[in-house]
Amino acid sequence: MFSAKRHGYIDLDMEQNHDPPVLLTWGVLYSEIGESVGLQGELFSMSVLVISAYLIGWIWLKVTTLPALIGMLITGIAFQNLHLVHMTDSYRKLNQDLRKIALVIILTRAGLGLNAGVLRKHYAAVLQLGLLPWLVECVAIAISTHFLLYLPWIWSFLLGSMIASVSPAVVVPCLFRLRDVGYGVAKGIPTIVVAAAAVDDSISVAIFAIILNAMFSTGSATFNIIKASYKGPLSIVAGVVLGSLWGALLSVVPERGDTYAVPLRFLGLFLGGLFSLFISSMIGWSGAGPLAIVSSGFVAAYFWEKQGWIVNKNPVSNIFRILWIFFEPILFAFTGAQVTISALDPRVIKMATVCLLGCLVIRAIATFFVSFGCGLNSKEKIFIGLTWTAKATVQAALGPAALDLVNSGQTSGAAKADEEYYAEAILAVSVLSVMISAPLGALLIAVAGPKLLSKDDPTESGVPIFSRKRGSNESVQFSTIASLHGINMFSKCHNLSMLNTQVDNGSILWKEYCKSVTLIGIATGGLECDLELLLSCVHDAMVFCIGKKELENLKNIDQIKRDLRQCYPILDYLLESLDPNALLSPLPTLVLDLIQSFLCPQAQQLQQALDNYAECVTGRWACLIIHGHLVATSSDFYELDPREARLMLLLAAAQDGAPLRDTPVYLPQMSPNVAFRAVTCKLLADVYILVVCGATPALSQIDEIVLQCWESYASIIKEAKLIHPRNFPMSLTFEPCVLGLLVININKRRCVFSRHLHLTSQKGRGMSGAHRMDILRTFYVTSARDLAPELKLKEGNHNETNEIGNMCETYWCSEYHKCHAQRSGNILCCALYASTVQLHTIRLITSQILQDLSTNKDVFW
Repeated sequence: MFSAKRHGYIDLDMEQNHDPPVLLTWGVLYSEIGESVGLQGELFSMSVLVISAYLIGWIWLKVTTLPALIGMLITGIAFQNLHLVHMTDSYRKLNQDLRKIALVIILTRAGLGLNAGVLRKHYAAVLQLGLLPWLVECVAIAISTHFLLYLPWIWSFLLGSMIASVSPAVVVPCLFRLRDVGYGVAKGIPTIVVAAAAVDDSISVAIFAIILNAMFSTGSATFNIIKASYKGPLSIVAGVVLGSLWGALLSVVPERGDTYAVPLRFLGLFLGGLFSLFISSMIGWSGAGPLAIVSSGFVAAYFWEKQGWIVNKNPVSNIFRILWIFFEPILFAFTGAQVTISALDPRVIKMATVCLLGCLVIRAIATFFVSFGCGLNSKEKIFIGLTWTAKATVQAALGPAALDLVNSGQTSGAAKADEEYYAEAILAVSVLSVMISAPLGALLIAVAGPKLLSKDDPTESGVPIFSRKRGSNESVQFSTIASLHGINMFSKCHNLSMLNTQVDNGSILWKEYCKSVTLIGIATGGLECDLELLLSCVHDAMVFCIGKKELENLKNIDQIKRDLRQCYPILDYLLESLDPNALLSPLPTLVLDLIQSFLCPQAQQLQQALDNYAECVTGRWACLIIHGHLVATSSDFYELDPREARLMLLLAAAQDGAPLRDTPVYLPQMSPNVAFRAVTCKLLADVYILVVCGATPALSQIDEIVLQCWESYASIIKEAKLIHPRNFPMSLTFEPCVLGLLVININKRRCVFSRHLHLTSQKGRGMSGAHRMDILRTFYVTSARDLAPELKLKEGNHNETNEIGNMCETYWCSEYHKCHAQRSGNILCCALYASTVQLHTIRLITSQILQDLSTNKDVFW
């Protein structure tokens, strides 16, 4: 009770302490700017308008479930007509600039949301649905407003190019809600429509800018139209090319491993977009700016995806999403504040409503007929036609543009009174389009989606999530995956269990996890015996990256696919264990159920440093990795399940040079549904430390702690690095007839392997290093593992009982080599020998190696 009261007082004090900073900020602004931020000032009233618009929009969304932007627009109209806000010419210019910034955010988000894979796969459908319906509605609006609102042709086409744009702010959330419950997922309809909407927005803004620039340029109208006819296409090409180059540059500068890569990339896109929009307008190439913004976002996202950032779900996209939260009420509130109801002509409103509704119907019909060849049925075509009814963002951003130019004194060549009528009519129609079509579009998508789209259950239909391959094998085609899954489904329908299938030089294995995910493994080359363990490790890696709950509840397949990309490097390292040629890699994986390590004299000192570091960052487990091998661990690291410890090792190896990275991870055995925080730091080239810690300290603080804890250990780490690739201390010597060695600590499930045991070259022995290690690995997997039944992991982590009695050694003999394995207590040694060595000599040498490993002071596990 005392604690609760005390916390109540603390919270109350904190709330009261918010007032002084706010008052001080207001006081500073008042002293510098003056009456504009006073209670009767323009800046103060504009701030109140934006805050009120945000709050009313939020209430509108909660009460009606319709887009919040409608409430924001109504707030702006109400403030203007109740005389709660007033803007002079100087602040109208600020209003215009804020709307341009909002337009940059809209276009950049459109570019970042374009998925190159979707465009490559469905480019015809995206272009058909993005361009042809837009063109039909643009022409329909132009013709109808020319005859019903008496707008000149160029003004009516200006209006048509703007009104024809679809609003992603309305369409995208509604489509994603349908996608999350499985509607239209099988054919990728939500993804195609979102991509088409981005294309629609881009072309709409570009054409609007070209027409507006032609209208208000100096010279005769005929000359301006002729000039626009060749300058328009050139500006489009220039915008796409320059924007693409800028986006490509942002994938290189800053480097992806830069600590400040996220803010620098955001600033590069944002400032580049502002520069493109303002400079293109200044030089008379208005169409280039919008397309440059979209192109730069698209190309940057394309290259960032190759670097591991997910399209439309990367840190830069998130910053733009947050920025839009602030600029959405600014855009719609200020657009609404341009409308004075008493000044509107009732006839204009009536005719504009007829034009809008009629043209929406025309566009829906046109969409149905122009979507031929897209692989859609009639219901899906009708649904896409209905999604194109929603208007909002582009109309709000561009609606007042013509009126701003007229009010600033520029002219298109007509009489001043006529230009004001045309510009006010365009503003009225743009606001009316938002008021009518935004709620109508949201309702139609929500109601028609479940009725017109098929619902797909991924656990029943079997949607492919990913496919990975290693070695020289060709990638598995979609048709092959579908056929293999069909075989498994057929067997399940007949209450049969498909364990595996033998094919030429290999085998296929099916294994189901969480009753929702089926993994299909195909192995060739003689190591099919480890395929089941491989699939188990792949499933662990999936849980490690996204959590078990996400895999059990496969509602949003597209999201799952994107999230799983972060585990691809881990999966690739795992697959190397079935590819003999991968042993030439600097990060070989050798065997799946062991943690690859190397032994060095400095390990004990490094363990003390790790314990100190883990304590400083309030971490629970920590490890040091050199060249992909575990060198030292904190004292409690072995609380982790061996498979979890191995995943930690692979996570550090997959950091790809990043100096400091914060990754949420799920431990498949210990915590499959609650994420831990894994922080990986690069100390030197190919040297990483990984620690699992809490939400604090911040990444910047950890950076400082790393410097404090590890600066004095640089020379020790450099000495430890010299052990690689021998992986054994130099104080351990081996007979020349030993061609390769694999040593396993059974309790800690760590293994040390080497094919570089001797300082002199062994090229003359007729066996490559990769071949030697492949023989050792095969020997361990098929024979030597039986000497340590504790290593055989089963589901639920139960150890298999010892079925081999007191057997402590085994061997292979062939014409070209001999292998011998012997166990002594907790250590298992597998050695590869030349074929000329006698068996009794082999046994003596292996026994001597085991004795040296147990007595040498430089060996520290």
